[in-house]
Amino acid sequence: MVARIPLIVNSSAEQIQELPSGDSINIPGDLNVTGTVTGSALHSVKLTADGTIAANAAVTLTSAGKAKAISTVAESTGSSSTFYTHTADLHVGAIDDITFDSNQSAALLVYRRDNDAGSQLPSYQFTSGALSGTSITWSGTHTPLNSTSDSSSVIQPNVISHQNGGGVAIHVPSSTVGTSNRDLKYTTFTLSGSTVTWGTATPISAWVSNVNLPDRHYCVYLGEDGGSHYFAVAYRSGWLGGSMVGKLRILKWDGQDNVTLGSEADIGSPTSDPGHRLLIDPQLIALENRRFLVKNGATWRVCTRVGTTDVRQGADSSTIGSTTNHKIYDPYSKFLICYTGTGIIQAYDINGEDITYRFQSQMPSGIGNGRVLLTDKGQVLHSYIDGSNNGKQIFGTFNDAKDDITWNDAATTWDSGDADNSGGTPRTVKANDGKVITAYHTDPASEGDEDGKSVVTQTATTTLTEDNFLGFSSAGYSDGETASISILGSQSTQSGLTVGKKYYVQDNGTIGTSKGWFGVVAGKALSATKLLITEV
Repeated sequence: MVARIPLIVNSSAEQIQELPSGDSINIPGDLNVTGTVTGSALHSVKLTADGTIAANAAVTLTSAGKAKAISTVAESTGSSSTFYTHTADLHVGAIDDITFDSNQSAALLVYRRDNDAGSQLPSYQFTSGALSGTSITWSGTHTPLNSTSDSSSVIQPNVISHQNGGGVAIHVPSSTVGTSNRDLKYTTFTLSGSTVTWGTATPISAWVSNVNLPDRHYCVYLGEDGGSHYFAVAYRSGWLGGSMVGKLRILKWDGQDNVTLGSEADIGSPTSDPGHRLLIDPQLIALENRRFLVKNGATWRVCTRVGTTDVRQGADSSTIGSTTNHKIYDPYSKFLICYTGTGIIQAYDINGEDITYRFQSQMPSGIGNGRVLLTDKGQVLHSYIDGSNNGKQIFGTFNDAKDDITWNDAATTWDSGDADNSGGTPRTVKANDGKVITAYHTDPASEGDEDGKSVVTQTATTTLTEDNFLGFSSAGYSDGETASISILGSQSTQSGLTVGKKYYVQDNGTIGTSKGWFGVVAGKALSATKLLITEV
């Protein structure tokens, strides 16, 4: 082996020289001049402990600049709560939409209220509730967003939060023809807790007899930019007796009744073909970085908000299967997760404006039609109602390569034997701190007695993320003490290690040779008890 000769910089002579014989260098961390680490604090930082930290524990850096031990929350489900109790004539016919405002910790729900009195027609109602722990206290206030006084079908509204105490409802106030309330409108709202203050309904697309009957509208939140909140709105324009086309526009939200609407853009080409008109259903899926997906007939295209309220539309792609009936985008994995309705989950990559099929996973047999989302921990959660009216959930976990999913056993988690919704599909939304809200209605023996209900599931969570791991504690510390944390390039005392193996920080703060969801590297084993903290 070639000898290592210690060198020093002689600044006065502007030379690099050999360390004179008999001299020594004092380097913090007990690194001697031969390059041998004799201590464990070669690289360390001193930070205030946020809570108790055990000795040699994996530690994260908090947003407040403190050191904190990794913690987890186990999965649990709260008791169901009722947002609407049926009366002699009125009951819940379907839950259609649910969103969540993280700033106000409020659930916002749209449901169809059926009326059994004489020839009365249904209406779409809005209500809100405050989330606390694993329960929701519903406000008891029910606001009609769509109704009809003739034979026209009611039109489902959308209510979308911008996650900061407000949002917008996209709705047709009245399906009754011949009035301005048949216009497609937006109404802004603000939130204080679960108390909603509504703005003024303002037209997006005006109703014109035998010319334009806008319907099939969708809305997604695109995020905040420069203090403004942006939404994408899509709808079908025209009328069934003539030509129809999908329309798209951006809505810029700057406060109650302070909205800028972008220009209408066609989605595809107008068509008077009866079959093609029926295919116009411009569904939307929010992505990230101003991007979103819009459905054009049997294809999908990636769109991007450009400038303030303009839209750039990508090319149509038939990659996404036409049988997929529920889709959600996960910004961490960059996957578009689709449920096909046949027990299959499909995953797609969205790169720029390109859509690429990645893989599919077959769920266990007997899994019903439902809603899918990705938890904060990165698991796939599928919520459904089985043939015996049990509310069920099943969790799936990605493998290390993120090209397959292993499924747990399905479990009945809410209203055994008494759960239902349109198509057997509940409505779900992610809430704060790993919670998931599921909304559905009951399935009583007497039809017409259906109540509206919700249940909150606390999914398994961890405080570890892909970028907050700091290192390992050098000793045990109490809350508020100054903690010395060994970081990259230093060593940590562990146990049961295999020399030469790479170790990863697990979701619960332990270390192991398999990747956690975030794939955070802990280091490489130098011995059975020493871990060199590395990033690769």
